[in-house]
Amino acid sequence: MRKIIAMMLAVVMCLSFCACGSKTTLEGKNENHAANANNEEKLSDEEITDLLLSDVWYSVPTNRANGYQFVGGGICYLKIQGASQDFSCEWKISDGYVVISVESFGQVQKNSMRLKKVDGIYRLQSELDKEGQAYLVRDQDFEAAVEAAGIALTEPVPEAVTETAHCTLEGVYLDDSYVDKDNSSLKLVYVCYRVQTQDQNLRVSSNLSELSFDSGNTYKSSHYPNSGTDDMPNYYSSDYPEDVYVGQSLKMVSVFKVPEGEFKTGEFFSVHPDGIPDEEKLVINTDDIQHFDSAEELAQAADPDGYAEMLLQHEPADQQTISKVKAAINGYYWSFYVNSLSYQIEFYAPNRFEIRVQSLNVKNGGTYEVQNGFIVCTYDSNRSIVEIPYTFGEKGIDLNVTDAFDVRN
Repeated sequence: MRKIIAMMLAVVMCLSFCACGSKTTLEGKNENHAANANNEEKLSDEEITDLLLSDVWYSVPTNRANGYQFVGGGICYLKIQGASQDFSCEWKISDGYVVISVESFGQVQKNSMRLKKVDGIYRLQSELDKEGQAYLVRDQDFEAAVEAAGIALTEPVPEAVTETAHCTLEGVYLDDSYVDKDNSSLKLVYVCYRVQTQDQNLRVSSNLSELSFDSGNTYKSSHYPNSGTDDMPNYYSSDYPEDVYVGQSLKMVSVFKVPEGEFKTGEFFSVHPDGIPDEEKLVINTDDIQHFDSAEELAQAADPDGYAEMLLQHEPADQQTISKVKAAINGYYWSFYVNSLSYQIEFYAPNRFEIRVQSLNVKNGGTYEVQNGFIVCTYDSNRSIVEIPYTFGEKGIDLNVTDAFDVRN
C-alpha cells in the first residue's frame, strides 16, 4: 500500500515538474508558448467543467504513463500505467484553476493547473512548471499534442504482474501435443493461480476467466474433458463455482484454447480470473510460458505432489483391498441425480456393473476393476471408461458417483 501511495504522490509531483515517466526529447517547438499565453482563451467554470468531463486527460511528457479521469461530484480517478486499479482523488475549480488533491497519511498534496489552449489544443498545465513541459491533454488530442510539441517519446516497457490483492500466479503452461479437432492452430494453455482473500468473500470459477492480448483478442476459459486437469488434484477445475471466504485461499487452474499465432516472443498478455475484482489482472510475458510434449508431463510439472498421488490412486489394488471393495459393493446399488437425470448403478459378482437412466428407461453395463482409489468401469458396448473415486470411512465405503458421471467435471 505504501508503494501505491508513493506512486500516486509521484504522479502529482511529476505533473508539476515533469520528473517521471518515459524519456522525452524536445525539439524546441515551444517558442510559441509565450504568444499563446498572451492570447489565452477565457473560459467560464462551466466551460472548464465540460472540457474536463469530456475525455480522459493524459500526461504528454510521460507518454500516457499517468493521467486523470474527471467525473461529477468533485471526484477524479488517477490512472497509473502498470497499477492494478485506478485511485480516486478530489478536484475543484478555484479562481480559474483546476485544483487536484490527493490525501495520504493524513496529509493533502495539491496540484493547481490552468486550462490553456496551445497550438489549438487544450492543455492542463501546472502553474509550477515555468517551461511549459508538464501538462495533460485529452486522449483525443494526444497524438496531435505530441506532434505539435516535437516530443520524441520512448514507449513504456510493460512489466509482468504476478500478484494482486486477491490472486497470485503460480505458473503458465502450454501443451504442444494438443491437436484440436476443429482447428489445428488452437492449443491448450493452462494458467495456475491461487485465490486469496482477507477483505471479502469471493465466488470463483475456473471457467469464464479471460485471457487478452494487446491485439484486442480475448479468450474465455472452459472445462475441457481429458485435458489433464484431473491429474492436478491440488488445483480446482470444474464447471461449478466455488466459494472462497475471508481468510481462505484456493488453488485453481483455468484452461484456454488459444491460437499459436498469439504467442509472439516477448509479448505480454493479461489474465482476469473469474470472480476476482474487475480491476485486478495478471500480466504475463509469453517468454514465461512453459511448454510440454504431453498433458501428463504438464500436470506433473504443475502439480508434482498431486500428480504422484493420482498415479498411486490409479495403481491396481492389492488382493486384500479388492476383496474389501467387492464385499462392500457387490449386490448393492446407488441412486443419484446428475446431468438433469436420475441414475442408478448396481454392482454384481464377480466384477460386473449396470447403469440405469431411470427417467429414460435406458441401461448399459460392463465390467469393473479395483484400483487404489478408483473403481474403473468399462462398458461392454463401446469400451469407454468411467472412473468412480472411492474411500472407506466409519460407515463403510463411499462412492463419489455424482462427480464420476457429471459431464461437467
